[in-house]
Amino acid sequence: MSRRLDVERHLAADPASVALLLAGEGSNEPDLVIDAPRRSSVGFIAAVSATDANGRPAVGKLRITPAQEPGCEVRVTMIAADCDSAAVVRRSASRFLATLALRARQRAHAA
Repeated sequence: MSRRLDVERHLAADPASVALLLAGEGSNEPDLVIDAPRRSSVGFIAAVSATDANGRPAVGKLRITPAQEPGCEVRVTMIAADCDSAAVVRRSASRFLATLALRARQRAHAA
């Protein structure tokens, strides 16, 4: 039975800056492959794919949207093979978003 998973994180950067960061500096992590973001009606969207420890695929979307407070929300929504697969993919997505938040913060301080 397939399992949906959502991982979300607030980033202290505007949506366009996060999209440029993903498109310009590479967005592929060892466990996740993220296509270049493209504009959506509100923010940006990108396809994302992963494989679990058993090589089973998980696919979904990454959305970058404006937040109420300064910055943006980045949400990864994926469909995994089952609960075990979803747990593995959720950890990968969480690591990716933590790394992305750090990169966005570093980029903001360098500017």
